[in-house]
Amino acid sequence: MTTQNSAMALVDLSSLSCPVCLDLLTAPVTIPCGHSYCRSCVQRHWGQQSGPFSCPLCRRAYGRKPTLKPTFQLAALVDGVRQRTPPAAKRRERPRDLSCDVCEEKQETKRRRKKRRSSPDTVQEHDETQKRVSRVHILYNLELKQAELKKLHQQPHHIHRTARETLERVDESFSLLSLLLEKTRAQVKEQMYLYKKDQLRSIQENQERLQEEVSELKESLPELDPLDADDEEDLPTKAPKPSETNLDQSEAWSFCGHVTSSVSSLCLSLQSTLELFCPPEPEPVNRAGFLRCACDVSMEPTSAHAGLSLSADNRQVILRSPAPPPPDHPDRFTHYRQVLSREALSGRCYWEVERSGWGAVRVALCYRDIQRRGHVDTCAFGHNPESWSVDISDKGFSFCFKGKRVELAGPPASRLGVYLDHSAGLLSFYSVSHSMNLLHRLHTHFTQPLHVGVWFYWGYQGDSVYFPKLQNNPFIQMICV
Repeated sequence: MTTQNSAMALVDLSSLSCPVCLDLLTAPVTIPCGHSYCRSCVQRHWGQQSGPFSCPLCRRAYGRKPTLKPTFQLAALVDGVRQRTPPAAKRRERPRDLSCDVCEEKQETKRRRKKRRSSPDTVQEHDETQKRVSRVHILYNLELKQAELKKLHQQPHHIHRTARETLERVDESFSLLSLLLEKTRAQVKEQMYLYKKDQLRSIQENQERLQEEVSELKESLPELDPLDADDEEDLPTKAPKPSETNLDQSEAWSFCGHVTSSVSSLCLSLQSTLELFCPPEPEPVNRAGFLRCACDVSMEPTSAHAGLSLSADNRQVILRSPAPPPPDHPDRFTHYRQVLSREALSGRCYWEVERSGWGAVRVALCYRDIQRRGHVDTCAFGHNPESWSVDISDKGFSFCFKGKRVELAGPPASRLGVYLDHSAGLLSFYSVSHSMNLLHRLHTHFTQPLHVGVWFYWGYQGDSVYFPKLQNNPFIQMICV
């Protein structure tokens, strides 16, 4: 115990005092410059600064607030000194000659430091130090702002250069794409020309061969003896079947349909890719917006059923009595009284169809490769997954898809409006009279261009539908969605 007290007596109390409060250290901490302070004192000192943070003793500046590291050995020494120092009350009761040397030395040190801090030279030095610190801080911020301003000045030039280079590359790509499309178009034309030439040559060869056979048969007629009655009974009752030829009409139409379908799929794929850069526009909200998307619709005569006739530039379809069958064609519907449009629709389209008569008609959109022959669901609009249709009758409207019918709420009307956004997979139907009312809207995915179809599934002679050329009508109000 005596040894410990002797060691404590040799400790310089100034090294255990806080340079801020000039008292024994309380919870001592050390900053990077090596000086130690009371934790509360140094925190209170830095709380009065907005940065940079400096050491109260040596004035060393830091860009950010330093980490306070506890000094456990120094704290142990301070605790030892406090334990051997009597309380203040007891020190005041002691005689003057029994005063503690440690306390006297501590008071003297405090007075000496206070005098040094309050001297004019010290105050001037402190002010100059603060000015230097403030100047360093201002210069640091000024350098940061100038660097940021320089970077902002360079950004417009960088943006212009990047945009110019990108446009140049895009122009090159589109030029190559244009050349590739033109080359493909020329190849398709060449293939069709060669196919047509080959088929015509085959027809000519068959004609020449048959003509030779006919001539040989005619030349051999005089050489034959007259037939008696018994020989006539042996003649076949039916005409012989014509010999096979190399030309197959259905095969020819299949080849042409394959070429058309392939080119259409290529156009859709290209359109979907380009729409990544040009997002589709929203659906119009008034009639003027729909009219900007208006398109012409006319029917294809070669697809019309024998019980239908076309007029008004193929814009009107009329139900008629059975008539002499028209020439056979692979595109013609053979059982259902249906007809398909000539135009293949893609992109954003709007059209209207008006019904006249007492029957019921079905207006549909379907793919061109829909089956045409036979009494099967794959031929009927609205009874397969490749056609979407709406029925119009005196009772109102109904939607039909895959053979399932859904009655649509809406006032009866003789005119139907149809909006198509092919790339977005959006199809909307509207009843059109003095106002436009939404009947049905569906979202799906179309894989091919769509054709408009008409089906008179029951009706009377003279019933018709008409696809008018659309013009703005001020009496038709805004759409009700």
